[in-house]
Formats: sequence, structure tokens, C-alpha cells
Amino acid sequence: MRRLMVSLFVLTVLAGNIPLAIAIEDEPIVATSADIQTLKTCSSLDSKKIRVLREGSKCHLYTEALAIWRNSPTLEDLTSKFPVTTLQTCAGKSPAIRSYILIRDDCKKFHEATTWHRWLKLPNTPEIESVEALNESTALITLKPMAEIPDAPITFFTVTTHPDEVTTRGLPTEITKYYVTGLNEQKTYTFTITATNADGESPVSLESKVLTTPAIPEVIPAGPGLLSVITTAVLLLIFFFYRRFNSALD
Repeated sequence: MRRLMVSLFVLTVLAGNIPLAIAIEDEPIVATSADIQTLKTCSSLDSKKIRVLREGSKCHLYTEALAIWRNSPTLEDLTSKFPVTTLQTCAGKSPAIRSYILIRDDCKKFHEATTWHRWLKLPNTPEIESVEALNESTALITLKPMAEIPDAPITFFTVTTHPDEVTTRGLPTEITKYYVTGLNEQKTYTFTITATNADGESPVSLESKVLTTPAIPEVIPAGPGLLSVITTAVLLLIFFFYRRFNSALD
């Protein structure tokens, strides 16, 4: 089965056993650390690079994942069973002078360092509620509602067909229904699904119930039936009015 392998790009601080996120790439936003309580970043699912997300922008579909950071750990962070990952940014010290927020491991003297925190957690295992064949090549997959992770929302779902191992990606929605196309007629399938966020890919779901696609409907050409009768009646009616019109002219 083709799977999207996403490894975590973290270092572990031995003293506290807290992962420290490493950021290479960023897209600066103009602000000071005092201006914002949370910081949004986009993590590349391929290169693992992290960039600051500008206000009003979105992460790139299917190639980046959103993460939301807090500028100070909460009591829930400190008591959570999940590990906490951290990220450092640099910005101007004076709130009166707006400056770029940059992801850096070391800040310059005229910059203020801010450490951001969030939980490090993969999505829960998705559960398939039902599968339905809509036609000979399309199926509708319905998922059970999933608990959201506030710090690392689900970026997309990946549905895989068995056999054939065809994958289809879909964005998270409140409806939690996804269409799978490219199936073959009169063939038996099962489906599995995974969820991906900034921290990686969830465990694979259990296989769905068995689904068999129907045959392609046969197109039956029109014979000498009702259509022919209607066509004949229309032609006779036209001929009748044509004769009446010619008689009126004579």
C-alpha cells in the first residue's frame, strides 16, 4: 500500500526530554512578539521545513500542514501526557517599532527571543462508518467524526482501495464524506483511510465493509415503440395543417 511517510523533524532535549523543533525556512510577518498570543506555521511534509504563516494566507494544499503555537506553556501543557514541542522566533525588542518575526535558533542582540509551545501528537485512527457504490466507478466513503487536535489540525485524509491500492486525498470537512473514483465495474473492494497533520500520519484504519461495484448500464436503442408512434402522430398533424393552409389559399 502506498503511504505518505512523514517523519518528525525534532531534537530531544535530554534534560527535560522535550522535543525542540528545528526550523530552516520562514516567511516573515511584520509584528512584534507582544502583538500575538499564538503563532501559525506551515510545515513542509516533504522537506520538513517550517515557515511562519502570514495573516490571511493558507498552507499549500497537500504539501504543507498547519501548526498553531502558544507563546507560553499552559497548565494543560505541563500536565499533558503528550510531549510538548517548542519553536523559537526573533523579533524587535521595542513594541513601538514593528519588525519581522523570524524563525531562528539564535537571535541578534537587538532582537527579542520568544519560545512557542504546542503539543506533539499524531491524529487519532480514523474510523470508516459506511461505504456506498454510487455507480460502476465511484464510491462514497463516510467517516465517523474525529476529535480535533487544536495545535495540529488534520491537513487531509488519504483513502486507499484494496485491491489496486489506488489512493485518493480529501480535505477535512464537517460532512466527513469522500468520493473515490477510478474503480472498475463488477469488482469487490475494501477501503482504508489515514489522517495527516503537521506531526505525521495516523495509524491506518480498519478495513471497511466489502463493496461491489455494479455493471455499466446497458443503453437500449429506441425501437418501433412509443417514440415511433409519437413521431408519426406529429408528422400527421403537420401534414394536416399544411393541407388546411393550402386549401385556404386556393
